[in-house]
Amino acid sequence: MPDKKIKLPIGASIVILFSLILLSLQLMSSATQESSQLNAMYSWLLLVNILGSVVLLGLVVVNIYSLYRQLKKRQAGSRLTTRMILLFVLLSLAPAAIVFYFSAQFLHQGIDSWFNVEIDRAMEDALELSQASLDQRMRWHLKQVQQMSGELSNKSSALAAIELEKLRVAAGASEMALLSRSARIIASSSVNPSEILPSLPVDYVWLQLQGGNDYVGLDIDEDDRLLIQVVTQVEGKHKRYLQALFPVPVRIADLADSVEFAFVRYQEMTFLRD
Repeated sequence: MPDKKIKLPIGASIVILFSLILLSLQLMSSATQESSQLNAMYSWLLLVNILGSVVLLGLVVVNIYSLYRQLKKRQAGSRLTTRMILLFVLLSLAPAAIVFYFSAQFLHQGIDSWFNVEIDRAMEDALELSQASLDQRMRWHLKQVQQMSGELSNKSSALAAIELEKLRVAAGASEMALLSRSARIIASSSVNPSEILPSLPVDYVWLQLQGGNDYVGLDIDEDDRLLIQVVTQVEGKHKRYLQALFPVPVRIADLADSVEFAFVRYQEMTFLRD
């Protein structure tokens, strides 16, 4: 017996297509309401909805063309079908247009008011303010270390090792180290006596120092605490470098992280709004 091809009825195909589009719309609604893994699928969901809409539009065009051919051939019942379709379109478009109008007004006047210029500017100013606060502390600690390096410029390594502990305590640093040009540790002092070896500058810091520039930047210790790292050159017969690590107050670090997180979250919601 020849194989029979099983054809899916047109009505069932339309029901399946509508179900898939409704499911995709529900997923899109969830993706815009909460930050989850669905956010990463948002573009794909939007593409699926567009393709589904194109397929539905194609079905409508095909059926209109079929009805046009029936009218042209004057087939029985074609005029009645046309009148029923026109009546159905009029009855469905009127309430749909009203709902669409008020929905659009709600979206533009309601949701857009949550993303006004003042809030956007306030978020940017808050982020800039937190960065300026950290920059001010970094400049202040850089000035401190430069002054301390001047006090060590005319002292031998032995005297510098004795003086280093006093300078660290006076500056409020968690760690200070006097380093040679070849990154050898000459002397060090730490607030934690169990730490025998100090932290050494990484390669890009050494490149900046060898170019004749001081370095100041942010670093993170083993306990994920934010630190300000300052390395300056100590003038003298032999080229030496003074490194100091200053802990950033926990409150300032938490506020900076909170502002940055809120700014990123706001930008994400603005993107989803668009």
